[in-house]
Amino acid sequence: MNGVRVLDWDSAFFGLRIATLAAEVRSETDLQAALQSCRAERVDCLYVLSESHELNKRAWLARHGALEVDVRTTLSTSAPVSPAIASQQLSQVRAAVPEDLPALATIARTAHSDSRFWNDPHFARTHCAELYATWIRKAAQGQADAVFVATSGAQAVGYISCHARGAGPDAHAEIGLVAVAEAARGQGLGGALVRAALLWAQARGLTRTSVVTQGRNAAALRLYAAHSFVVQRQQVWQHLWLSHEPQQS
Repeated sequence: MNGVRVLDWDSAFFGLRIATLAAEVRSETDLQAALQSCRAERVDCLYVLSESHELNKRAWLARHGALEVDVRTTLSTSAPVSPAIASQQLSQVRAAVPEDLPALATIARTAHSDSRFWNDPHFARTHCAELYATWIRKAAQGQADAVFVATSGAQAVGYISCHARGAGPDAHAEIGLVAVAEAARGQGLGGALVRAALLWAQARGLTRTSVVTQGRNAAALRLYAAHSFVVQRQQVWQHLWLSHEPQQS
């Protein structure tokens, strides 16, 4: 479909016809053809991810009504975790268990408001909240290779999901979702969770760990910088709506 692919999961979840644009579609001619395909296929929303330097592509999309909703920021580190740093607050971190799922979902419903979905008023707030509750629930049920929780007493008050990616020289760890409940913030639990993820990677011989966060999420950027992560790539998410009726909350 002229560089456009319908996303079945997103479409079913949001109750809309949602598609994504292939990265190689850059010229104005190809963009116009993609837009025509979207209209013909009755696509409601087109996700577009561009490199930060692709100014002409982003400007063309903006002229057609696309919203810039996020700066996708990829960071990575290859710094080893020293034993002294590793021990900090790890007594408050453990592997997730099934009994944690309700608490994790509750945290997720409010913790990811810097995301591109929350930043797009066309998506219902209830759907944005449930998206991340579903995401962490699926991660803890096996879609992630590991999920760790930060605790206060026996209660889970934060989480981090971890994935092993690639093979051979490309093998690395990837951090997925990270969040701490609002009432538990400011206690260093986010750092403890990141250290747990780095130790998990190190124990598996994965010498590089990457993570993606939002460019507007200053707290997350500070957290990762404090653990030797450096920015590797910045990309811009745009949402182009062809049906402009916002969802109901």
